Amino acid sequence: MKISRVLNIVILLCLTSLISCVTKNFRENRLQFGDYIFQGGYGNKTSWKESLIYTRTTWISGAEVYYDALIVPFSDKSPFWGWLSFDNRKEAQSECNEFLISILYSATPILISHSQFIHQMRQNGFSDFLIPELASAVKSHPDFRNLHMEDAKIMAFCAKKQRTEEGLNIGLPSFPNAHINFVKGASVAQ
Repeated sequence: MKISRVLNIVILLCLTSLISCVTKNFRENRLQFGDYIFQGGYGNKTSWKESLIYTRTTWISGAEVYYDALIVPFSDKSPFWGWLSFDNRKEAQSECNEFLISILYSATPILISHSQFIHQMRQNGFSDFLIPELASAVKSHPDFRNLHMEDAKIMAFCAKKQRTEEGLNIGLPSFPNAHINFVKGASVAQ
């Protein structure tokens, strides 16, 4: 009888500590990093099988997503470059030392807005601009529909000058700073 009672107490203590660990994570603001892949595409009357691999950073509070940013370096070496108009390709090639495209989603704009994220991108040396045909191409891709982010903002960012720091440092209110690298698995919370 004593062994059964001791065993019950041990099980109860284990469950209590497990629940406290789980609920602790649901009370914290944290970052989650990963990748998201667009496989294949169509543009400029051609199709391709190459992939566009976005670096994904998600700002989470408790169990709720506050903000999601998917960012990928973009160049004329990618077949996805055909998603830009001739004028936008020409401008990006001549004016941008570094060119990024992004999918930005704010689940709670009152807490974390696109303007806060864009301000952080400017702090990293990027100017922002909207490219309607790029937004249409991204939102029409089947892999975008799988994200379930119909209200996402599609933007391009251009760094005209050579940047000394690799990746991006993004600091949003009440969250750890995110250091976003464009090498698989290299992004970290700081």
